[in-house]
Amino acid sequence: MGWDRFYGFIGGEANPWHPTLVEDNHFVDQPYAPGDGYHLSKDLADHALQMPRDSHQSAPTGSSRASTSTVPTRPECRWPPDHASADTRCS
Repeated sequence: MGWDRFYGFIGGEANPWHPTLVEDNHFVDQPYAPGDGYHLSKDLADHALQMPRDSHQSAPTGSSRASTSTVPTRPECRWPPDHASADTRCS
């Protein structure tokens, strides 16, 4: 699965104060003017943080890989810096 959304610019060059922005498959105006503090890097970062929050996740169906995950979920099973000293109760 990949991302279904896009926000940014197309091409190798973009003016950081007056970029030609694209959202999904259409051109959009920048949200506010450079005189009001607009900069492309902040705008891209804000959208990068917001898009996952706006996504709709679905519950896993059928057999789930979550049950075979190697990431510990209990607080007492957090991995220490070296895995050799990990608590054996969490294996």
